[in-house]
Amino acid sequence: MSPKNAYKKKSLELVALALTFLVSFGLLFYVLFSFGCEQTTAAEGDVQTVDYSFAQEIIKLPFTEALAFCLAPDGTFWIAVKGKLHHVNKHGKSLNEMKHPGTVTALELSDNVLYSATADSVFKLDLKQNNTQNVPFIKLKQGSLITSLAISGERLFLADCAHKMVLAYDFAGKELWQSKGNGGFVIPSPYFCLCADGDDGIWVTNPGHRRLERYDKDGRYLSMWEPNKSVKFIGCCNPAKMKILPDGTVVTLEKGMVRSRLFSPAGNVTKI
Repeated sequence: MSPKNAYKKKSLELVALALTFLVSFGLLFYVLFSFGCEQTTAAEGDVQTVDYSFAQEIIKLPFTEALAFCLAPDGTFWIAVKGKLHHVNKHGKSLNEMKHPGTVTALELSDNVLYSATADSVFKLDLKQNNTQNVPFIKLKQGSLITSLAISGERLFLADCAHKMVLAYDFAGKELWQSKGNGGFVIPSPYFCLCADGDDGIWVTNPGHRRLERYDKDGRYLSMWEPNKSVKFIGCCNPAKMKILPDGTVVTLEKGMVRSRLFSPAGNVTKI
């Protein structure tokens, strides 16, 4: 991948993260196509300069409510609204829409298969055949609340906020393991997020402890990450959303202050 394309991919991943965060708060939102934030000095983790005028292109989406979001490799977006899935291009034009059973809480895409979650179920959409299952291929126990999906290696990972656990499945829908974390996930509010770690495992938020935790593909705890003390997360439970970029940059979005921050792997803020 060329440096230009790599930068574009990173920017789009940031867009996806920011959009998912705004969706989770039920806001009317816009797609921001370039995170041209001014670089901060970030001496000892302190932000010296903040530039909020980073939107080089603003695209209004063709609806006012959205529930979940994911980014496709071609730069288009899949967005869930009540009872439907929309396929939207980078100019905001709706390319396709289809009905979806239940209220979607999370979306993830891999190898032309779109995975969509409702509170206790996961469905599959084969994009080549443009058809979806009306019957879930994964069904959790009653009272579950899936808030995040991630694909890493040959596994599909689910974050169940209600039962404070992570579950792993193969692509046939067979459960491989479940974990309540290293000492337990503390989740005071319904924000529980996970993402691929680039090495077949996952990163998971532990918002009550204000940190991220890394697990391997078999659910073994590997390590934890948190910002430096001078820029630590605040509130009862943050971050609400996060993404780990290929270079190790940690992107987080917080509720309460509703802000996005980029951290170096060492925990210093580099952009806000």
